[in-house]
Amino acid sequence: MNSVQVPKINYGKSPTKRAIVNVLDAVLTKYKYASLAELNAVLKLYNLTADRGNQEGIIFRKRGLVYRVLDEKGNKIGVPVKASSIYNKPTLSYLETKFQENGQLKEQFKKSLKTSIDWIMVKPPKSLEAFKRSLEKEKISLAIRQNDNGIVYGLTYIDHNTKSVFNGSDIGKEYSAKAILEKCGTTQSLISEKANEQKQLNKDETISVDIDKSRESRQDLFKALDVLITPQEQFNYLPYDLRKHKRKRKKF
Repeated sequence: MNSVQVPKINYGKSPTKRAIVNVLDAVLTKYKYASLAELNAVLKLYNLTADRGNQEGIIFRKRGLVYRVLDEKGNKIGVPVKASSIYNKPTLSYLETKFQENGQLKEQFKKSLKTSIDWIMVKPPKSLEAFKRSLEKEKISLAIRQNDNGIVYGLTYIDHNTKSVFNGSDIGKEYSAKAILEKCGTTQSLISEKANEQKQLNKDETISVDIDKSRESRQDLFKALDVLITPQEQFNYLPYDLRKHKRKRKKF
């Protein structure tokens, strides 16, 4: 694949801030992205994301931006790094300027991306994952956006040949998530079913661990109760000579 030559961030293996800066230096000025979502589609390839935080949070309301490392499953880990603390200040204001510039620059590469996708679809792959693998052979990454129920609601194409990023719906309806899924013969219900199966598997694993812990707790409790209620043999350590015997009173 023709992506920029910079290693993925491996949390804990190198200083976090230095690793983030290396990825940003390689991506921000080389790729043509027109939104934060498009930028994050590229950054995620390197286990990084630009995060504005919750819409109700102070970071979002003050137009702040932090960069966060991701694990291999896409979960945020580690301490966030403020954009303003990085030497070249890749803040939200900076990115918004890039969005406008890139929106025009990348238009000339839309046709070549369409051609690559059309070539693959001459004989449509049998699944979305197969479609993704076919794109990778053409040096194009596919970011699949789906909700918690496993429903795919968007596709983002990252063309490493031209360093351009496009949402499927922006280059034409026939390249959107809905159209590609239909061409691949994949139904949303099947994707949702697989996602639910994985959720249930994760849930079962969690329940199993909880049950094991519960059993251990009960065993510890029973041991403690056994110690408390088991009669203990008592010994009288008072020397025999010092023991006092009650004398029976004589009856008159």
